[in-house]
Amino acid sequence: MKVLHLSTSELSGGAAIAASRLNNAMNNCGIKIQSKLRVIYKQTNNPNVIGTTSSFAKFINKVKCKISLNIQKLQKSENKVLHSISFFSSSILDEINNSDADIINLHWIQGEMLSIKDIGLIRKPLVWTLHDSWAFSGSEHYPHDLSDRRYIDGYLKNNRPPKSTGIDIDRIIWLRKRKLWKNKISIICPSEWLMSCAKNSSLFKDKNVIKIPNLIPLDTFNPQSQRVSREVFGFSEKSKIILFGALGGTQDFRKGWDLLEIALKELVIKIKNIEVVIFGQDKPNTIPKINCPLKYLGKIKDNSELAFLYSSADVMLVPSRIESFCQVASEAQSCGLPVVSFNTTGLKDVVSHKITGYLCEAFNPDSLVDGVCWVLKNKERTNFIRKQASKRAKSLWDEKKIVRQHFNFYKTLLSK
Repeated sequence: MKVLHLSTSELSGGAAIAASRLNNAMNNCGIKIQSKLRVIYKQTNNPNVIGTTSSFAKFINKVKCKISLNIQKLQKSENKVLHSISFFSSSILDEINNSDADIINLHWIQGEMLSIKDIGLIRKPLVWTLHDSWAFSGSEHYPHDLSDRRYIDGYLKNNRPPKSTGIDIDRIIWLRKRKLWKNKISIICPSEWLMSCAKNSSLFKDKNVIKIPNLIPLDTFNPQSQRVSREVFGFSEKSKIILFGALGGTQDFRKGWDLLEIALKELVIKIKNIEVVIFGQDKPNTIPKINCPLKYLGKIKDNSELAFLYSSADVMLVPSRIESFCQVASEAQSCGLPVVSFNTTGLKDVVSHKITGYLCEAFNPDSLVDGVCWVLKNKERTNFIRKQASKRAKSLWDEKKIVRQHFNFYKTLLSK
């Protein structure tokens, strides 16, 4: 069986990393799949990754992205998440239809990699692994909040959010999807929450939608010695290390840094020797005023180094408002690190309450404080959670198990 995955980038962002890991696992797990990953921006020497080599083609793609961003400015929305119009056609469509692949598996293909029209013209069996809500929404990648029903009810003229002004681009994009996607698309979602959203959406309610979680390469992400791990980063053995990580995390409203900052100001009173370590972004010009050390590590690209970082910490805090799955939470638990997060969206799949971490009342900073205290104030409990986190990761996110689930799903589609 030959599979062609499509992702705008090979490694930039959680969705790209998930697609790359799946591509690698399919070629290395001994299951009869030949897998390739087609990207615009190739970042490794992996022979199973096909990148856009033409400098001119990359330049044109950047021009298209810039035009798209300017068009987006015609709509003023209180929803500040990324929006994409995916309007400009691409020569990659011809590559897809002329390839020898048996299955086409889309991942995160915005950034004008494929247009909405292109997706509707794919002539091969088509699977789409969702990493956010864009496919069944308007131009937004996530709903404004959990009460947003527009993707369910349809993007009507009379249900536009009252604070949204200008051209209703979300409605225009949704109408294009409804008009142009007449081909058969099967959907994979990494969490129960995203699967439920897709099934309840007006666009995908009649689609074949299943859940398969993102895999974790457990040969890399596994528990390391905490003492050795702290030596790697120069952390004190006496500190209670609280970890927070997300690309652009403290600036991304969806990631909930504002809620975490409130919680940290209370935590430093209740727990001594706290040190907060932030990865995924560089040190900002203005440092939050919290009465404890804040250490910024920037982006960590090496997985082995990231595994040591998880192993060095005492608890991982994930205060996100919305997550389709949350890869950093699954990576952390694979390394035996307890995770404290809100009891919401995809995080409910990733964290097992009082087994691998603590699920807090959404979006209550005081509950975050309670969760961290519950995890850290009993050493026996902490050790139990560490063991259970690693054990559960092996049972849920093992590469071979996830590849087998994909293989069986593909086989079912091809048999029809």
